[in-house]
Amino acid sequence: MTKTLVSIDADLASSIALRYACQLATVAEVDIQTIHIHEPTRTGLAMGSGWARRTWEKELVAEGKKEISSLLVAESSCYRALKDPLVMPGDHDTEILKELEHGQYDLYVEGGPAPFTPKTFAKRLESRVYQRAPCPVLQVPNLLPLSDVLCFIRDDTGCRCAFSSLKQLFPGGNLQVDISLSSLRQQDNASLQEDAARKVASEFGWTLRATREFQGESEALVDEMKGYGLIVVAMDRPVKTRNPLVEFLGQLSLPTLFCWR
Repeated sequence: MTKTLVSIDADLASSIALRYACQLATVAEVDIQTIHIHEPTRTGLAMGSGWARRTWEKELVAEGKKEISSLLVAESSCYRALKDPLVMPGDHDTEILKELEHGQYDLYVEGGPAPFTPKTFAKRLESRVYQRAPCPVLQVPNLLPLSDVLCFIRDDTGCRCAFSSLKQLFPGGNLQVDISLSSLRQQDNASLQEDAARKVASEFGWTLRATREFQGESEALVDEMKGYGLIVVAMDRPVKTRNPLVEFLGQLSLPTLFCWR
């Protein structure tokens, strides 16, 4: 069972992320818990302590539940096993990290930043959630069918990281998986060869469909990858956002699973 935490707000990005998370249930056993962080800055700073503060926090929680109620009612038709949401006041990244650690989740899911650009994408990767999350993070900017998967592979460590994460999240292996050994820069060729990558994938129960090489202008490559419903990348932390792969992913606007090496 993949224990999954999905961050939601009353917006389209959250609806897309939640629907994609529910779609995971078609290929794996998924236990979905939604969470909404109602940040105090939206309604002013808390005053006082004790009873006054507890009352203020209860009001924030009630306001947060009201905000997301319509979203959950709409999405419950897609996945009827949705639990009551966790709603709490506080700083978004702080509370998300606390819940991920406390709940021992296998996956964290959130919508893509709006607008989705290489700059907003890189800023999201620099957030504390991505820098410290104890589990893989799935960012979902668009709702696509979850069938064809593309893994960007750079070396043996990254290959094992990607396929061990896929095995944990999708133990049935009911996905079509391709790999790309291209680093998008000829001078930074990956050190792992295709035969070695296929061997590592098989160790984790995956049979690779194809090895793809992507070269050329970014716009053409983006169009070529639109058929994939999930991109998988193994990242080092701290996440370095100034590299060709991150810049390229910021143009794709595709669901991307970040696994930590």
